Amino acid sequence: MGDRLDTDIEGATVHGAAGLLVLSGVATPRDVLAAPAHQRPRYLAWDVSGMNEPHPGPVRRVDGDTARTECGGWTVTSVRGTVHLTGEGDRLDGLRALCAAVWADESIDPAGSSAAEALATLGW
Repeated sequence: MGDRLDTDIEGATVHGAAGLLVLSGVATPRDVLAAPAHQRPRYLAWDVSGMNEPHPGPVRRVDGDTARTECGGWTVTSVRGTVHLTGEGDRLDGLRALCAAVWADESIDPAGSSAAEALATLGW
């Protein structure tokens, strides 16, 4: 658990542990979205109290060119390298869905305009 991708989360990941990233410190949602595989947290929380809370896992469904990734009340639709986020509820669930969609599809640019729009929808 920690707030840095390059030390806390990478340390957990390279040793086979499930990392919990807290967004109350150094790493931002943009950083998480663009994280390389060895720095991707399994869990996201607002702060350390997230250790004691459930972490819903995103569900991804692929149908031809279109993939839908859902978590909580949020849905990310990805088509040919772009993402579109809709929904409501806990913004962390939206970020979980967005990360799962981007990390599963290498054609999506985590710094691209559609990812930036999705983050903006979540208030980041």
